[in-house]
Amino acid sequence: MADWVVRRATPDDAEAVLHLVNSVVAEHMFLATERVTRTAEQLAAEFAAAATSSHRLYLVAGRERQIMGHLWLRQEGAGLLPKVAHIVTLGMAVAAPYRGKGAGTALMRDALDWARSCGYAKVELSVIETNDRALALYRKFAFAEEGRRPLHFLLASGPCAEFLMGLVLRGPGESPGVQPYEPQ
Repeated sequence: MADWVVRRATPDDAEAVLHLVNSVVAEHMFLATERVTRTAEQLAAEFAAAATSSHRLYLVAGRERQIMGHLWLRQEGAGLLPKVAHIVTLGMAVAAPYRGKGAGTALMRDALDWARSCGYAKVELSVIETNDRALALYRKFAFAEEGRRPLHFLLASGPCAEFLMGLVLRGPGESPGVQPYEPQ
C-alpha cells in the first residue's frame, strides 16, 4: 500500500507543483517547454477555479505538501471549438525519484475516471518518443498512437519525434455526455 494519495490540487499546492514541474523541465528530456512561465499565484488561481469544474482537472500525488506527481486534463478548445468539446487533453509530470513507483498509474486511473464521469469521449496527449516510461504507462491504459511528428524536438541527444496518442472512452454511436464549454 502506498504511503501517498492522489487528490485534487488545491491553491496551497501551487508552489510545490511549480517546483516539481521545474525539476522535470530542468532534465531537458521529457517536456517541450524550457521554462515555466506561470507564477505560483496564477497556478493557485487555476487550481481554485478547477475545484468545481467539469472542464478541467488538476491532480497531485503525494503526501501532505510533498508532491511526487501532477496531472492535468483540460477540455479541448477552451470553449472556442465546440466540434472538439468532447475531448480533453492530458499532461503530466512525475518527479525523478518517484518514477516507476505507481504515482503515474494512480494519477492516470483517477484522471480517466473523472473524464468518464464528466462524459468526455476521448483523452489525447503528446509525448516525446524517447520517454519510454511515459509511453509504457499510456499503452498500459490502452492509449493508441494516432500520429507521429518526425524531428519535432531537438534534444541534446539529437532530434526525435513527438507521438500523438489518444484513448477513446465511448463509442461514436453513444450520445455526447458533455456540453460545449461556456465561459463563466
